[in-house]
Amino acid sequence: MKIQKWWILLATIVAFSALLAFGSAAQARFINNGDGTVTDTATCRMWQQGQTTHKTNSEADTYCRNLVLAGFNDWRLPWIGELQSLIYTGNGGPPYINTAFFSYDSYWNAFWSGSLYNEAWDGPQYYTLHFVNGNTFVETGFNWNAARAVRSIQCGTLTVSKIGSGGGTVTSTDGYVNCGGDCDERYPNGTSVTLTAVADPNTIFIGWSGGGCSGTDNCTVTVGGNVSITAEFCADNDGDGFCAEIDCDDAQVLYQDNDGDGFGSTTKVACGGVTNSSDCNDNQLQYLV
Repeated sequence: MKIQKWWILLATIVAFSALLAFGSAAQARFINNGDGTVTDTATCRMWQQGQTTHKTNSEADTYCRNLVLAGFNDWRLPWIGELQSLIYTGNGGPPYINTAFFSYDSYWNAFWSGSLYNEAWDGPQYYTLHFVNGNTFVETGFNWNAARAVRSIQCGTLTVSKIGSGGGTVTSTDGYVNCGGDCDERYPNGTSVTLTAVADPNTIFIGWSGGGCSGTDNCTVTVGGNVSITAEFCADNDGDGFCAEIDCDDAQVLYQDNDGDGFGSTTKVACGGVTNSSDCNDNQLQYLV
């Protein structure tokens, strides 16, 4: 039985490590919701920002299940893999939790999980995590420790793609998307994200597609599951405001002046729709110089 439990524990740790590798590398993963809760976009969990102390495991479990916080009443005691997902080494030492988002008490630094280790002669034993050193221990459920409640949430991935002959950057007003190189972000479902496109020099932003966005104004999309947005840019090599695909000037095309009227050989024009390639003026259409 103990071997099976260790394999289960190892599997949960590996699963959460995979989630963290996806999420934390992509963005600042924690969101302070300003209501006593913190959202972890890497693992799709919402955490109690504070903590309770001086609780047995049973008391901690009851506390979490009875907690009403930020309008939610589906809180619970985390399992050990969830607690381990909060281990943070950015402080350069203890505590091993991100104190920019979570409270920390150096005395009450050991936190209960709901993960049972064994039914011992003196009562059930549960895994605990000590944020003073980031280590996991097994303790009798009658000990007194701290607890932090958690709840599961639904998340989706916002993916930004860039197409076309030009280049540019797409960013989100919350600072998470910077595409650039960071074009995939996880958000809790229901999150509204506003995207802005900025064209590179000698490039034109043509517009958005996908997620209900179009045109060239900012794109605002609500995440609900996975959402894909495409931004299209075209090259404007000479900076005249026309894409190279429809601008003879950008394409560096010169036309012969067969009729001697001064058009074609010395003047380059935007020639979309031209049927007589020997002289853009010959088909009596209006062109932009």
